[in-house]
Amino acid sequence: MAYLQMAGGNLRISIDKLREQRDIPRLAAEVEAVGGGLDGAHKILPQENRHMLVSSGEITKTNVLARIFQELYLGADLFEQTYNQPAFVVRSDGYYRAETLAIEPEVLAALGRHMPLGVVSDRPRQEVERSLQAQQIDAYFQTIVALEDIEQAKAKPVPDAWPLLEATRCLVASPGHCAYVGANVGDIQAAKAASDTIRFTAIGCAIGTPDKKELRQAFEDHKADIILGHPNNLKELILG
Repeated sequence: MAYLQMAGGNLRISIDKLREQRDIPRLAAEVEAVGGGLDGAHKILPQENRHMLVSSGEITKTNVLARIFQELYLGADLFEQTYNQPAFVVRSDGYYRAETLAIEPEVLAALGRHMPLGVVSDRPRQEVERSLQAQQIDAYFQTIVALEDIEQAKAKPVPDAWPLLEATRCLVASPGHCAYVGANVGDIQAAKAASDTIRFTAIGCAIGTPDKKELRQAFEDHKADIILGHPNNLKELILG
């Protein structure tokens, strides 16, 4: 539907009617049955419709997948405020409202008393700041490296090393030893790559996934220096 709306073609059926007739659970089940993800979607879509899975370019123009993700995450009202366009698919609040804090604030406070803390994300700065503020932990972080910084520097996001090195540059004049905590393999790869320039400890945190055993194994395969079961363990690990 988003593709058709953005394409602005002459339709014999209205977007509202298409929205009423959509059956997302059935589509999701069909995609999952053939392996899931974009590969699964390509398999179950008819050949003439596969071009609708556009995943590049600007969100308000051609990048349909990113647009739908943003609509779902931000919700209808916030999407319109952010992009100055009405949401095509979503009519409700965004999933960001359901986000929960994975680490206890007192752990961040304790760490912050001994070292500067920063956030690296490939999300837009506004979204990162909103999330930190909503969880009331923004005061613990001295710097944020977000999507805009990466794009302005013509750099690459994690797993490239640049975002970590940029965060370090903003935090410390002469860094000696840094650590990066992440919840996926790309984070470990980024920390390892950054270690070619600055000493970085790559810490993998097996959280946010139903298969912690598989994630732990992936961290081991990519040679994470430390693997934690929960970010709250950082306090004992670093401060003793």
